[in-house]
Amino acid sequence: MRLRYLYILIIYSILTLVVNSQELLSESKTRGISSINSEIELKKSQIMELENLKKSILKTKKNNKNLKVGLALSGGGAKGFAHIGVLKVLEENNITIDYISGTSMGAIVASLYAVGYSPDEIEVIIKTMDWKYRLSNEPIRRDIPLDERFKSEKYIASMTYDKKFNFYFPKGVLKGEKSYLKLKELFWEENGEVDFNKFYPKLRIVATDYNTGIAKTFDHGDLAHIISASMAIPSVYDPVRIDDNVYIDGMVSRNLPVEDLFEAGADIVIASDVGAPLEAESQYNVFTIVRKITSYRGVEKTEEQRNLATVIIDPDVKLNDPSNFNNFNDSISKGEKATHEKMKEIKQFDIANLKKRKRKKIDTDKVLIEKIELTNAKILLPETVKNNLDTKIPGMVGYKDLEKLMMKLYALPYIEKSYYTISGTTLKISVDENEPNHVRVGVNYNSDLGAKLAIGTDLTKVGGIGRITSLEAELGEFNSVEFNNFWYYGDKNKIGINLSFGYDENPLFFYRERALKAESKEEIKYIDLNLNTRLFMQFDITGGIRYISLKNKLVVGTEDSENLIDEKYDYQEIYFSLLLDRKNYSIYPTNGSYIEFKHEGGGVATDNVEYYSELGVAEGYLALTPRLSLNASISGGIIDGAKIPLGSNFKIGGINSDFSNNYIEFYGYEVMRKLASEFMIGQVGLQYRIFDNIYLLMKANVLTYTGIEDGSTLVEESLMFDDYKYGYGVTVGYKSLFGPIELSVTNDADTVNSYIITVNMGYVF
Repeated sequence: MRLRYLYILIIYSILTLVVNSQELLSESKTRGISSINSEIELKKSQIMELENLKKSILKTKKNNKNLKVGLALSGGGAKGFAHIGVLKVLEENNITIDYISGTSMGAIVASLYAVGYSPDEIEVIIKTMDWKYRLSNEPIRRDIPLDERFKSEKYIASMTYDKKFNFYFPKGVLKGEKSYLKLKELFWEENGEVDFNKFYPKLRIVATDYNTGIAKTFDHGDLAHIISASMAIPSVYDPVRIDDNVYIDGMVSRNLPVEDLFEAGADIVIASDVGAPLEAESQYNVFTIVRKITSYRGVEKTEEQRNLATVIIDPDVKLNDPSNFNNFNDSISKGEKATHEKMKEIKQFDIANLKKRKRKKIDTDKVLIEKIELTNAKILLPETVKNNLDTKIPGMVGYKDLEKLMMKLYALPYIEKSYYTISGTTLKISVDENEPNHVRVGVNYNSDLGAKLAIGTDLTKVGGIGRITSLEAELGEFNSVEFNNFWYYGDKNKIGINLSFGYDENPLFFYRERALKAESKEEIKYIDLNLNTRLFMQFDITGGIRYISLKNKLVVGTEDSENLIDEKYDYQEIYFSLLLDRKNYSIYPTNGSYIEFKHEGGGVATDNVEYYSELGVAEGYLALTPRLSLNASISGGIIDGAKIPLGSNFKIGGINSDFSNNYIEFYGYEVMRKLASEFMIGQVGLQYRIFDNIYLLMKANVLTYTGIEDGSTLVEESLMFDDYKYGYGVTVGYKSLFGPIELSVTNDADTVNSYIITVNMGYVF
């Protein structure tokens, strides 16, 4: 969901930079000459400090005895894997590293080495890591509360706002929560505030102060938290708050952290630089523009740091794609080659005396937690944390328990990110919170039903007794609007009362074989009151009563059809529904199950309507290989009574189901090709992921049904278990930032050698 903000956010960032540059230009014209001279003097002073540092370094180098060696590792995304090759060759040549520093990806490699991982172990870590998962943004679907899950899968984008109606854009495309939690696992033994000087080699990590643009060198703190700040690429990752300051990627201010090592105590510094130089580009887009704008100052600072370095290693990866996390071997080997080429220069110093390092043992032992402390939390409650932690407190807790907990908190709509440290027996959790109120937008196009725009807003009050108030509208050929208020108790298992009222328009199609004979529009006004409980994020059980005022009018068809179709009813309906949703993805799931059942009884205390209906579906998904999965489902329903509104019957056909309106998927028919009073459908399918976001779906299904009885020639006769219809088809789907884009080709279950083409774009609603 959150990745859909990408285009909006990047364009917004560029516009902001342009506006700010214009403001700075205007300001520079109005400033006095003395102010400009002061800045020039400050620059001269900074240059002088660096020159003095360099003189003192050169003097130390000449002594060439008992030298302390520093290794600086630059940022560069996936290109930073070359640093592993650098470390390998230095160890092979018995070069002792006393100090190590890093920025961004360099900070990850430097930190792993500092706490005791060997270069070979670091290589195994980066090769076995699920980079696609760790660099993704979506919470685990099963952790998202059901009400929020359905909203996020209907709307393609949202913005938060506060009580004063101030609206907020996202801070970045990615939150970085999953990568942070992987770092917490790797540094499990260092899960609190630590002094980086206790490591061997001693460690320094560089990030950039968001408000000043000045480099910040960290020598203590929560290691995983600080690394997250060092790799927070502007407009891609959210800035990271540490204490009272906010930080972004260190590449903005000092991508090659050389001076940090001299200041820490190193006598000579070997610098491994994989950062890309500025080059002329004839082809550019919004992505390359943002990347280049944020690199101007970093490139300038890198030249200063290179001039300070004693030896510079330049792996031949600088023009590689920094987002290609599959080219491990090539990057590592180029790091090795570049270091071999510099060994003669390195060995002129008497530093070939490798000391034994403590090898890292991944300690997965659990620790005792007796209490939980929350900081920066205005909305999140301690009870919510305890309810989502699988282990009881006091109790023994491991990093897997805490990763599950933090991902459940991350799935809450008002939590942006969460961090944790362990101090003694206290688990300290710090959170960055969103405003809980949202404005959301969704779009959908279906070749059978046309285009629709959905707009919704919700206000949330959380606590022991909370409230979710929402207003949603759908605009298109058929419109709807609904006001909904849910008063609930409990934060994990919500139990409460739901009141809603609204207006809804739905189409009804009447076919004779393949020909559309008539179309009507159903207009419904309703008031709904129910009791609802949502158990363990997976179950939704609802029972209630609904008042309905319904009018159905002919839109297209002969005059003979008008008497059969035009109808008007006012009645009450009681209902009960159950929903179980354990699919791992909303679209193209590969694992899990889905069950939905509803019972309705229409005509309570009313003479002109009398019916009851049952409708249910059970779906299962099983991954056969990483790319291939099997799915199967069975669905069925029955409606019976004396006076049944036409729209309450089952509408069979199309490639998607919508149980709220009795739309039933069947490969082999267009949407609403058949109107049935009872039916049963069995379906099996295979799904193959061709590329990361492109899927091929093959499905086959069988249908038996009884057509509705209205005495008209609009509806074809058919009897349950006497007649069977067989359908099959292929769908090519693309999982885009704006929802699925699908092209389906199916057979026509009524006609030999005919086929049906259906196009769907966006989430179905």
